[in-house]
This record gives sequence, structure tokens and C-alpha cells, in this order.
Amino acid sequence: LTTILFFSDQIQAVESTIRHITIQGNTRTRTEVIQRELLFKSGESLDTSRVAETERNLRQLFFLGKVEIQVRKKDGLADITVLVQDLYARALSPNLSGESDELSYGLVALDFNLLGRGQVLAITGNHDAISGNSATVHYQNPRLNGSRRSLTTRVGLGEEGHDLRLSLTQSFYTLDTPWAYGINLNSRERTLRFYTNQSLSDRYEDRTDGYNFWLFHSA
Repeated sequence: LTTILFFSDQIQAVESTIRHITIQGNTRTRTEVIQRELLFKSGESLDTSRVAETERNLRQLFFLGKVEIQVRKKDGLADITVLVQDLYARALSPNLSGESDELSYGLVALDFNLLGRGQVLAITGNHDAISGNSATVHYQNPRLNGSRRSLTTRVGLGEEGHDLRLSLTQSFYTLDTPWAYGINLNSRERTLRFYTNQSLSDRYEDRTDGYNFWLFHSA
């Protein structure tokens, strides 16, 4: 009678703990703007899926170019380096259209990274040959008070009416985020013109006010 004994050793993977997080490469963008996008922090166990999600989120920011997250593990500890590259985020663009006797013109000033805070500001001044002068200010704060909620406002005023919009949203920012939602408020007043054979045949004032709310659940 032969007895055969089997011995098995189970090697359990040791999770690494995040020790240091370093952010490098940002010149205009404030470090805290990048930190608030991180889905991990010091003292937590390393989750490579959260690292990959963070890299994808950072790449979606208009004011960042190259994004790379490096992880170095040793003796159960992990040091993470977030490498980014700032893009030029300002623009000044003129608008010109129409014939010489009915010329429309304007100017747009745009900043995708206002004061290095990751906020968007666009200011437009316009002269329309038919409707007259108007000005619009567009502002977006993608991390309202440091939260995951985004605030977008648009204030447009002109000689023939207004265009006012306010939006508060929260999108899916991780794969396990269960809900995304938003609410939009708007008010618009304008003058509509109808032409027959290139001649004005009718005009009337039009105003709409409304709101909508949306909610999505991720299974």
C-alpha cells in the first residue's frame, strides 16, 4: 500500500498601499485642479482600474495634452506620479459676415482654463446688420465647490431680446457611478422676420421660457 501525500502552498497576493502621489508637468493649471480628478488617495489600497479611469478622465480635459500615470511598487507600497502637459487654452477670434452694405461683425474671447482653475469663460460681442448689437457671456465651472457637479451659465443680451440659460449636471465619472442627472432652465426672447422676394413681409416677437430635468441610472 502506497500513500501519496499532496502539499500545496497558496501564495496570496499582497495589495500595495498608496504612499505618495506626485503631480508633475503642470505650469498654468493649479495642482489642486488635477488632484480633484484623482479617484485614489494616499493611504488607500492600490486599485489599477481606478488609476486607468483617472487617466481617461484627465485626458478629456480640454486644457491638458499629454497625460500619463506611472505606478512604482516596492515592499507593499506604491508611489504614483501623474504626468501632465498644459495646452494653450486662450483664443481671440473675430467674426465677419455679410455684404459691404449689410456687414455683421463681432469678437470672441475664450479661455478654457480660467486662472488655472479648469473653468471656461467665453465673452462675445457682436453687431448684426439686421438685429443690432448684442453681447454674450458663457461660464462653466465643471467642479462646483469641489464637487462632481458642473454649473453652466449663459447670459446673452441684445437690442432685440435675451438668451438666458442655467444648467446644473452630474455625469458618470467612474464605471461604478450609479446615477447621472441634470436640470436646465432657459429663457429666450427674440424677433422673428419673414421675407418674401427678399423683402420683409412680417415680423413678430417670440419668447419661450422653460426647464427640463433628466436622470439616468447605470446598470
